[in-house]
Amino acid sequence: MSFYKIINLPYDTFRDAYVDTCIAIFIKKQTSYFLGYEFPKKENAKRLFDVEGKLVRRNMKEILQDPLKKVILSTVMENISKTIEKVQSVSLGEITKSTIGVLTSKYTISDSSKDKYLKFFEGNVYRYKIVTTGFKFIDMGKHSVDYLDYYKGCRILVRRIINRQDRIMAMITNEDFVTKKDLYSFKVIDNKFFPEYILALLNSKLFSYLYVNSSSISLKDDFRQTTLAELRRLPIAVIEPEAQKEIANIVRNIIDLYAILPLDRIRKFTDKENFLIEKIRMLENNLDRTVYKIYGLNDSQIAEIEGRYSQI
Repeated sequence: MSFYKIINLPYDTFRDAYVDTCIAIFIKKQTSYFLGYEFPKKENAKRLFDVEGKLVRRNMKEILQDPLKKVILSTVMENISKTIEKVQSVSLGEITKSTIGVLTSKYTISDSSKDKYLKFFEGNVYRYKIVTTGFKFIDMGKHSVDYLDYYKGCRILVRRIINRQDRIMAMITNEDFVTKKDLYSFKVIDNKFFPEYILALLNSKLFSYLYVNSSSISLKDDFRQTTLAELRRLPIAVIEPEAQKEIANIVRNIIDLYAILPLDRIRKFTDKENFLIEKIRMLENNLDRTVYKIYGLNDSQIAEIEGRYSQI
């Protein structure tokens, strides 16, 4: 038995069920290809019948050779993935150790510090910014020293939820504190990689595009999330230390600028604050161009990614 056609449908296919849906047609004989198409997730369901002319022939062998057996229906995403595969890289999981934050219902949390209690973070993480609403203390006495190390020293915090602009959100910290399960903690264990360089990759448009176009749960309309396993598979390009250092300096500059901006995004920004926002946007765009160059993307591939995020 083999695939014949696979069509990934929009969310509003069924009036009372806003869910991820696909049509898969199988045939008994083995084939070397199948036909596939992926509708944009917010496409109007009334256009579902206009699909035959959009079906693209896909190579079955490539799917069978993939350890995860992932079916990627977007030809643009497939081309970008093949370009990235040519770059020398290691997976994020190879050069970091990582964990998800604690499930608070399993722990005792207090307003005051006690023996074997650690600081417990309350707040959120955005791109290049941590917003702290306060700290409490959590009883971590049942854990080993090795496990507690995930919450100490320099590490990258990645927000579990994908934001409404389909972007991964990550920030670096040197402060010791425990986080809850809506944040992942990545500690770099290979000194050939600058943490700020990895942070720049995670916060780039390219990595967000790669992630959301290869993970079905990241595009759900409710609780759109990342997973630790999929983040660990992200490809970290191997580049010279000097090039990493240049990127790290830009990242530190962005972090410093974000720290100046107020947390209140409801009120109107002042001229000075608007100037800072434009400067941050310029620096982030420069980093995006650098990341595209590192991974060898061509102009049409870059235009696809930039166009994708300009529409949001």
